[in-house]
Amino acid sequence: MPTALLVLIFVSLLPYVLAAFGGAAKVAELGHFDHHHPRIQSTQLMSKGARVMAAQSNAWEALAFYSAVLFTAYASGVHWDELAAPALLFGLTRALHPLFYIANMAMARSLVVLIELISCLYMFGLAAVKAMSFGLPRRSSLSIHNANKNNDNH
Repeated sequence: MPTALLVLIFVSLLPYVLAAFGGAAKVAELGHFDHHHPRIQSTQLMSKGARVMAAQSNAWEALAFYSAVLFTAYASGVHWDELAAPALLFGLTRALHPLFYIANMAMARSLVVLIELISCLYMFGLAAVKAMSFGLPRRSSLSIHNANKNNDNH
């Protein structure tokens, strides 16, 4: 399986892992988990619990963005091997992001977000270059010359 898809699996599972930590934080901070109103209960969290829930929200956002990047790259004909390194970089930043968020390391968190954005923009760039190379077929100068020559004979 291509590395970029393995990273997609990882970033797809990460929000659920963070949800489990968020549930544990609700029990630890508030004494119980409210199954009837979990989102309202989330607003009552403070400190680490609130940061876990925020990291989970960011994980969903990053999943959507990365999915769009991969779809665009795939649809443009970018080879999976070209996506491996930036995808791994994205996956690493996604693994570090919640750790930095929960530890309240704002500058480190912002740095990994910047790195993941750059890795995604790089993959978008690969897709754009590939898409531009798929443009309309170009006529060679010989075929244009022959076309003009044929028009002169009519």
